Amino acid sequence: KAKYPKYFFSNLLSSVIGSENKTKEYIDEARRLNIKILNPSITKSMNYYTVEEDGIRFPLSNIKNVGGVTCNDIISKRDNYKDIYDCISKILSKNVNKKVLEALIDSSCFVDFGYNIKTLNDNLDNLINYANLAKDLDESLILKPEIEIKEEYSKEVLMEREKELFGFYLSNYPTTSYKAKFKVINLNEIERFFNKTVDVIILVDRIKEIKTKKDEKM
Repeated sequence: KAKYPKYFFSNLLSSVIGSENKTKEYIDEARRLNIKILNPSITKSMNYYTVEEDGIRFPLSNIKNVGGVTCNDIISKRDNYKDIYDCISKILSKNVNKKVLEALIDSSCFVDFGYNIKTLNDNLDNLINYANLAKDLDESLILKPEIEIKEEYSKEVLMEREKELFGFYLSNYPTTSYKAKFKVINLNEIERFFNKTVDVIILVDRIKEIKTKKDEKM
């Protein structure tokens, strides 16, 4: 952990794939040590966390609706994809259906092809139709559907989709825009301000209600 932190955390995170709470806990700790967690990538991610020069790459297998079997199927067909058409054509299979492709799109796996998430989601049916034809015909005989460029979803929508797929916020945080406006401190710095009044910004993630012995809500 002291000498090779990226390798330490990549192995630690790989050991808890499938556990949202443990994954979030270890990712938060890695970030406190300034280790960047890179978004999953259709061309780079494996079925475990891997170390890259810029940080630790998130695996395909830890995306909801993807999982280990589908992840291995995608990796086994990995190629030097020429474009988004070529990529969808090669990975589309019994395991990689529309629901899986939507999860891969929303988790930013196709960002290397230069299209935003809204654009890919809105053009997905056409891409799947092309991929199905490409399996039976020479691609030179098939007209590639034109991709209609769309304005990206709002930051709030992207954050919610990310939370749904990972169980936590991976690249965007609801509090970030507020921190830029106000003079606040981070929670991990709080010990430096003992006996002082400070401002922090937090997100209430969930509220748990219980009944007391007097049958009152708490």
